[in-house]
Amino acid sequence: MKMNKKLVVATLSTVMGIGLVGSISGTVAWYQYSTRSMATLIGTEVSHAGTVTLSTDGTNYSGRLWTNDILGSNSVKFHQATFGKLNNDGSLPAQAYLNPEAGYGALNLWDKAVAGVDYVQFDLYFRALELKNSSDLYERVAKDIYLTDVVIEDLDSGKDISDAVRVHFQNKNDATDNWFLSKEAVTGQKVGAYLDLDRDGDPDKERSEYIYEPDPSAPDCKYGQFSGDTPLEQLDTKGIDDTIASENASTGALEDTTGKFHVTTLNATEYAANSNTDVCYTVTIWLEGWHVFSGATDAIWDLQSTYDASFHVGFTFNAGSNVFDVDA
Repeated sequence: MKMNKKLVVATLSTVMGIGLVGSISGTVAWYQYSTRSMATLIGTEVSHAGTVTLSTDGTNYSGRLWTNDILGSNSVKFHQATFGKLNNDGSLPAQAYLNPEAGYGALNLWDKAVAGVDYVQFDLYFRALELKNSSDLYERVAKDIYLTDVVIEDLDSGKDISDAVRVHFQNKNDATDNWFLSKEAVTGQKVGAYLDLDRDGDPDKERSEYIYEPDPSAPDCKYGQFSGDTPLEQLDTKGIDDTIASENASTGALEDTTGKFHVTTLNATEYAANSNTDVCYTVTIWLEGWHVFSGATDAIWDLQSTYDASFHVGFTFNAGSNVFDVDA
């Protein structure tokens, strides 16, 4: 007997509010976003022959994980932030930053973004189980599960915010297995630039001992770098079409899987040999502060066009048809 099996990760829905942040000295930071509500469904379709379940802690598995299962009682308030340049292997730097103040360009002078407060980050474990007729029990099996659909979309007509959404999957057991996604592929994203945060019409000057008066001799302030003048770039993001396999509408079989994002679960022997840890990805979702929107000339957003915007993020992982066999 052969059964079709699909794992679905559906609809991370976040309603965003946007407000302008200012400091006592009158300098202007980036725009700030506050999450008013979040609804997430992560679930599976269960067949009699096999199933794929998910966990956030590697111990408690379920066919469905809701927002509360992932975030608990935390109230996440998204702020426009940046991790700067990603590591050469595609992994995410440990620290994100936000709210640059005019005149302070180096990242270590910015506020530190906090996971679970300014952006979302959680672990997602995958486990495939197959029914064994000999024991009438489910056992761990190795199955290839592909990403077959991604939704990153704005919910408000004319309010563009979803283009700035970044999603990063990082395999906790393989530093080279990283996937960096956005709605559309982004190449050459600058994460260092001269800005006019104080809105005086000229590039900001580096802050010096002259706190209340400008220093005409100070150099222009380069934001987003720890040191040096060379413009920094993040690694390019993959767009939706770059990461998903296709599914045959008639048969349910997966097609065009080469080079697409997939997870290979562990069988019982592999699981025991890997300290009883299933395959796990750390998922990070944030709003990239350096994203430049269509029609804009820099990373400073237009408050009127993005205020009170909302968006959806969703994923579908699919094992395809005929992947679970009842073992005699």
